[in-house]
Amino acid sequence: MESKLEVSVVEQDSQVEISGFDEWLIKMGVKEDERIPEEERVSAMDKIKSAGTAGVASYALTELAFWVISVPLAVGAVAITMGELPDLSSPEGQASVAGYSFAFLTFARTVVPVRIALALALTPWVDENIISKFKGKGGDEEA
Repeated sequence: MESKLEVSVVEQDSQVEISGFDEWLIKMGVKEDERIPEEERVSAMDKIKSAGTAGVASYALTELAFWVISVPLAVGAVAITMGELPDLSSPEGQASVAGYSFAFLTFARTVVPVRIALALALTPWVDENIISKFKGKGGDEEA
């Protein structure tokens, strides 16, 4: 029995061509499948929620790892390129920090789909190695 999603993909397939690279991006969760009608698409956050506790935990872990690693790297990159950290008491230093912050946050927003795809890919591992250990100790109830 074909699901509604599979039937829609087959019907839309003749109208939209997808390259091999785009197919790979879709499989990785970075890009939306244009062959699926808009009203039937599932948002990335809904995919994480539907993965349950393990999905939410893996998303939290990937976000924590991203920010813990990227912020010190960004500060270090600024210090290396300028030779020192910007002086926040001067207008030039404040403008410099604003520019670097804008660039960093733009990068962070750009890689959100990659972070979500990584979280979804890590969900089975998190379920097996982290969540199952807490559920085993706490009883049969959901966390």
